[in-house]
Amino acid sequence: MVNALYEKGDTAAAIDSLKKALKINPNYAEIYSNMGQFIAEIGQLSAAIDSFKQALKIKSDYAEAYANFSLPHLLQGSLEERLKLYEWRLRKNAWTVAPASVNRIWDGKQSLNGKQFLAYEEQGLGDMIQFCRYLPLLEHKGADVTFKVKPILHALLQTMDSNTSLSTSRPEEYKIDFETPLMSLPHLLNTSLETIPVMNPYLFADQHRVKKWGEILGANRFKVGICWQGSKTKTGVGRSFPLSLFEAISKIPNLELISLHKGEGEDQIS
Repeated sequence: MVNALYEKGDTAAAIDSLKKALKINPNYAEIYSNMGQFIAEIGQLSAAIDSFKQALKIKSDYAEAYANFSLPHLLQGSLEERLKLYEWRLRKNAWTVAPASVNRIWDGKQSLNGKQFLAYEEQGLGDMIQFCRYLPLLEHKGADVTFKVKPILHALLQTMDSNTSLSTSRPEEYKIDFETPLMSLPHLLNTSLETIPVMNPYLFADQHRVKKWGEILGANRFKVGICWQGSKTKTGVGRSFPLSLFEAISKIPNLELISLHKGEGEDQIS
């Protein structure tokens, strides 16, 4: 029931249900962890932190709680603490990504000079676009880097100033010295708010396509590319809205909206 309320978008009702459950069983770590996650999403960070601490007081090795606890730290700007706690996702019962093989774990300190390093995709396309900027840092440490990633991103990632090899499959085992999921690189490379890699830009549009679309679209009006809907997951639903909300913007003189939207929700154009 709680998950149904949450998926429906009624976070307040989901939190209320969890509070009722705690009255029945006040030593239920899973409830405190879920409640912390929900409370963080509505911006009550201090209360969320208290809820996570209570979960971990009851169950000190609770990986899901540690991973979720990273969210309020991120929202408070405590990036280093967020990255450290987020590594607990690799110990969760239900993996979102496979952890590195035990004999190929890189601790961020071992020398990478001349080593074969495999990074592999994790989460959505946007996350890979954001965090691929860390791959050249491995090269700067002397590694020969391979990034296993969906083929749909290869053309874009190949524009990065990097010697990283892009692959759709895992290299043969004897060709791997170290490996890690992509989203662990910020932690392993000791990222702080001051040391986030800034290479602006670090990915580039294909110039033939720039020329082609420039001719198709023309230059007589100011153009804004728009998308309005994500996937049907909770995260996607939370950042979706009706196309009709662009109506007022579309009436601004000399402005043209260009749909970049593909898939679910595309039918709203008609």
